[in-house]
Amino acid sequence: QRQMCIRDSLLGADPIPDEQAKTLVWVNGSAITSEQLEHAFTQFKTSQQPNQKNSQHDESQDNKELVLNMLIDEELLVQGANKLNLPRNDPNNRKVIIRSVISHITEQAQQAAISEQQLQQFYQENKTIFQQPKRLQLKVLRFATQQQAEKARQVLLNAGDISTIESIDLNHQLPNAVLPAHVIRRYIGPAMTKKALLLEQNQISEPIAQADGVYLLQAVIVQTAQQLSFDKVREQVTVQLQRHLRDTSLQTHIEALRQKASISYNGKLLNNEGL
Repeated sequence: QRQMCIRDSLLGADPIPDEQAKTLVWVNGSAITSEQLEHAFTQFKTSQQPNQKNSQHDESQDNKELVLNMLIDEELLVQGANKLNLPRNDPNNRKVIIRSVISHITEQAQQAAISEQQLQQFYQENKTIFQQPKRLQLKVLRFATQQQAEKARQVLLNAGDISTIESIDLNHQLPNAVLPAHVIRRYIGPAMTKKALLLEQNQISEPIAQADGVYLLQAVIVQTAQQLSFDKVREQVTVQLQRHLRDTSLQTHIEALRQKASISYNGKLLNNEGL
């Protein structure tokens, strides 16, 4: 699934012609250069969500390796376009060719009939997809200092009146309602949401230092994740299975192309790239 998302972000990473470019990989004699990789990797990073951009170095290098593999896959798809007898209005437009090849391959999977047994099996094997996620109603309190937050936490633990605590901010923007994690994240960010999801009902977090103050989180209501019945999510199961079959058919096609291809790597240059 992740590779499919990356491939979508790279559709348009047309090769950069440069006779002097250093070649990282040869795919059936066609070169993939370090310049092409940097260009595609820049596109990939630009396509990421804002909260995904602060990745560690190792994760960044893993992503770069994924992007390189996507470039190899795309080169194989472009080379295989002629064998599929697909229309090529502009042979130089890789984006159009790749989309055409992918559509041709996945269309066959899309048209295949899906049995009731397949739906039931997919539902049983992927039950976590078909859940109502955990939901919370949070009380979010902000303080100017760590000391104030710790004092307020003790008051809360002793069921005291927190309105007596100095410099407390009770006017946070989070709605007074039971909300799923993805909505809570919009208000308090991914880091505090992750901590909030670990709270049991009525539990109070330790003080959480943020750039704009020190926070306490209290889980007022906790609704655990609930498994939805097959009958209730049948349409959703069908959509997810069709997507799975499309992705699988494309991956199977690419793996077959790789097995037949001659792929040579420039080990020294790849090491310089940290790959």
